[in-house]
Amino acid sequence: MGKHRSESFWRDHLARFQDSGLSRAAYCRQHRLALHGFDYWRRRLAGSGSRSLVPVVVSEPAAMPGLEVRVGEARLSLPVAVDPVWLARLMRAAGC
Repeated sequence: MGKHRSESFWRDHLARFQDSGLSRAAYCRQHRLALHGFDYWRRRLAGSGSRSLVPVVVSEPAAMPGLEVRVGEARLSLPVAVDPVWLARLMRAAGC
């Protein structure tokens, strides 16, 4: 027996699924729904919701953490974005 279910039926189930904490498969098993039908409506209704712009606040980027190289008593503080080839040469020159 094929069941034709309305859009509101699926909207209701999709909302309840979101609140359920269950996987899609578990929710469908519990409610005797076909997973492929559930996924079809989930994709179909995902594009039909009203979309609106939200304000975005851009702030200054956080300071990047540094890299500290210690050789014996010497300490060298470098930016994280230091060139790895240059750093390798420096380490070889320092005898590391």
